[in-house]
Amino acid sequence: MTLNARRDRRAQERRKSKGRRGAATVGGAARRSYLVPVIVVVAAIALVFGLRAAGVFEPGPPKLDLSDARFNPAGQAAGVRQKDEGRGHAATGQTVKYGTTPPTSGDHWDSPAPWGSYDKQQPNERTVHNLEHGGIVISYAGLSPDEQKQLTTVVSQLRSSQYRKILLQPYPGLPDAKVALAAWDWLLPLPGVDEAEIVRFVRAHYDGPEAPEPGVP
Repeated sequence: MTLNARRDRRAQERRKSKGRRGAATVGGAARRSYLVPVIVVVAAIALVFGLRAAGVFEPGPPKLDLSDARFNPAGQAAGVRQKDEGRGHAATGQTVKYGTTPPTSGDHWDSPAPWGSYDKQQPNERTVHNLEHGGIVISYAGLSPDEQKQLTTVVSQLRSSQYRKILLQPYPGLPDAKVALAAWDWLLPLPGVDEAEIVRFVRAHYDGPEAPEPGVP
């Protein structure tokens, strides 16, 4: 084989080798371009299933219609009237004995608790001051997770309307009830979460005439 023939053969082999490498590169790029959207789709599906499992796509609870007749307290007492135990101030940190559990009036500390939901019981001496301002204190014990969620939802909807001054708290020592609503001089024990009774009580006693300082934030 002549020198020129050998050169031509080597050049031809190099061109074939480059062609194979180029084809492999193009094929790899094609496979990668195919895999990217597949990975994106799989990730999106996994995200949707994860959000669905977390309840993100579940419809929210129906909004409370506070004008509904079933919430009308007229003609029926909402709760039981309690003896007024006074409204004196006690030194912060001092323990006060009350005639009802939870209390509905009596001596209390100088500062009320901020309104809202708590995961720990607040001192009676603070929440009585909340009642003095015309607010509602809702205590609960022994509720199932679903019942607690239901109660929290009702309270949240009330507070997002005109009834902002509501305090929700667990109350481990709650006697003979799972839910108890307190306003100044008024108490309503309930065996469970009763939306109608809760709304009726709040409507009847929020900033009520019995409260010594209605209208105070």
